Amino acid sequence: MNDLTEQDRKRLTGYLDEKWHWIANDAEIMCECGEIWLVRNIDLDAHENRTFTTPDDFFALKNRLVEKGEWGEFYFFVKGGYAHLQLEKPVFINWKDQDFDDWLINAPRFCWLVSEWLKEKEDEP
Repeated sequence: MNDLTEQDRKRLTGYLDEKWHWIANDAEIMCECGEIWLVRNIDLDAHENRTFTTPDDFFALKNRLVEKGEWGEFYFFVKGGYAHLQLEKPVFINWKDQDFDDWLINAPRFCWLVSEWLKEKEDEP
């Protein structure tokens, strides 16, 4: 399983209809006297973005998939072919439903798979 990139996290944040928060390290601030001061290491927005590694992230994405009526499409994408490509030796896997569900219900893995599914959808003509 691969780690999520910032672009992946932005994609997932957008899928949840949430705002991506930009955090600035440096900022120029104009004071009342008209001078511009450079302030270092300022957090312009104290809100932290989701990491997409927690159970809360898992449930937010799962609920969004269901809400949008896309759970079945995502589930088939993963079970129908994507999961076996992530093994070191790609082989056909005859998933038993419970084994597959146990494998899928892992917050970082699930979030990463949703990101991969969204990328695949973006690439469709």
